[in-house]
Amino acid sequence: MVELVFASRDPGSANMLAALFWMLGQNEDMVDIALERFVRAIDGYSLEELRQSNKRVIAWGAAEQVWRREGVEGFDIFSAGALEAHITREQVSKIFDQHRKQILITGLDDVDAITVRLMWEEARARGIPIIILADNDKNIAARLRDSKTNIFLPDKLLAPSPACIEDIQRSGLDIGFAELCTNLHLFRMKLSPASFVDCRNNWGAASDETVVLFVSLVGREMVGLGRPVLFDEVVLLENVIASLEHGRLEEDLGPKVSKPRLIVRPHPREDLAKFDWLNQYQGSFPIVLSGAGSPTDAIMSADIIVGIQCAMLEEAQVRGQSVHFLSTNGIT
Repeated sequence: MVELVFASRDPGSANMLAALFWMLGQNEDMVDIALERFVRAIDGYSLEELRQSNKRVIAWGAAEQVWRREGVEGFDIFSAGALEAHITREQVSKIFDQHRKQILITGLDDVDAITVRLMWEEARARGIPIIILADNDKNIAARLRDSKTNIFLPDKLLAPSPACIEDIQRSGLDIGFAELCTNLHLFRMKLSPASFVDCRNNWGAASDETVVLFVSLVGREMVGLGRPVLFDEVVLLENVIASLEHGRLEEDLGPKVSKPRLIVRPHPREDLAKFDWLNQYQGSFPIVLSGAGSPTDAIMSADIIVGIQCAMLEEAQVRGQSVHFLSTNGIT
C-alpha cells in the first residue's frame, strides 16, 4: 500500500493539502470528477487505491494551525510554534522509507521555506514522486527553486489557473510538468457549509457598526528576502483608511460605508511591528489589529472583506460574503 506524505509550512499550501486529504475521504461523484487531474498526475494508482492509502501529515509554521482546525489526529509537527522548521537534512531524510512506496505531496511554499525544499531534494534522490499543488498564480517560476535556489521541477505541478502556466512559460521553462487542476480548497468550500465562531465581540464591534475586514499579506517580508512583489500591503491599508475617512473603501470607488470599524487581519507570517503606527492613529473610526478566529470565522463575522486577490477574499466570495477587490496594488 502506498503512503501519501502531505507536507507544508504556509497556510495557503496547507489549505490545498487539507482539502485533498478531506476529498480523499469522500465518496461522491462531484468529488471524484474534481480529483481526476490529481489521480492522472500520479502514474500507476487508481482513485480507490489513493483513498485506501496510508496518509502522513507533516506540518510546521502557520500550517500547524490549519491541520489542527481540520481535527486531524496524530500529524507530525516540526518545531512547534516556530515560523520555520529547524531541522537538518539528515532529519528530513528519515521521513522517507526505502522499503515503502511513498508519494510526496506539498504546496508551493514561498521562497524562504527551506524545509519543504529539502524534502523535494531528498525525495528526488530516492526516486519518490513529487506532486506540488499551487494555491495561487503569483511568482510560480520564482518558487520552483531548491534549497540552493537552483531550478527544481516536480514530477507534476497542479496549477489552479492558466496564469500559473503562463508564468512558467515566461521564465523559459518547459511546461510539460504543469497541469491545470481545480483549486481544491475553493472546491471544498463550495461543498461545505460554513460553520464559524462570531468574532464581533472579540473585535468590540457594536451592532450598528459596519465591520470592514482588511486582509493583509506578506509583501514587505518577501521583498526583504529578495523576492519581487507587485504590491505593498501597508500602502494599501493606508489608502483604505484614508478612503474610509470619506465614507468609501476606495476614493470614488466601491460601496459607501457608514460608521465603519476596520479590522486589520495580519497574515500568519507577517511582522506585526510594521503595524505599530496604528497605535497612534487618531481618526473618526476605530481600527483593530486582530488575528482572532480562523479565516472562515473572520470572513463570516465581517460585513465587507477588502484587499487584493488572495485565498481569503476568494473564500469570502465562495461563501457569498460582500467582497471588494482593491483596484490598485499600493505601488506607484
